[in-house]
Amino acid sequence: NERPIIPDTCPTEWSALIEGCWTRNPEQRPKFSTVKDKLSSMKENVSDTGDVVNTKAPTGKSITLVYTDVEESTSLWDSSAQAMQESLKMHNKLMRDFIDKAQGYEVKTEGDSFMVAFENATSAVQWALDTQRALLKLNWPQALMENAICQEVRENGVIIFRGLRVRVGIHTGEMNHHKDEVTGRIDYFGNNVNRANGVASLAS
Repeated sequence: NERPIIPDTCPTEWSALIEGCWTRNPEQRPKFSTVKDKLSSMKENVSDTGDVVNTKAPTGKSITLVYTDVEESTSLWDSSAQAMQESLKMHNKLMRDFIDKAQGYEVKTEGDSFMVAFENATSAVQWALDTQRALLKLNWPQALMENAICQEVRENGVIIFRGLRVRVGIHTGEMNHHKDEVTGRIDYFGNNVNRANGVASLAS
């Protein structure tokens, strides 16, 4: 009747469910339907790589949405598809790493664009600043750096552009939300969602 050791890194919600199913008294164990519903709910917090993200989608009255996209991405794909493919993987990993650290919620991605939700504007702005600084330090492929769009640019001795240039638009307001039937993730819609996207399109 020995049970394997649950690692300390296991999220509390997951370990509690496991321990509940291991209870010696069968009558105290959760019903199968309860376990199924619980796992379905917890699935939202598992990334595509299998990592557990302890972040839930913001559903309060006021939500901050962030839209990002890579500038001149079509031109970059045309000039060096292989370098762009490698660079986009680096870009996506960095964005997701910082989303997790900032307790943001990745709503969805489309091409090289990210849509991320935060409970407040402060967290959203901090995430945007942190990612922009980190993008400057990535070891981008040489073929990408040879492109005029991605070459290093300095202002008063400070690097302001290097590698992929990522536009960011941030907007806070009331938004409707629902669970997408295909992805199982929370999505947002309404005028304020369109405004956040519009801000990103104006950024440069």
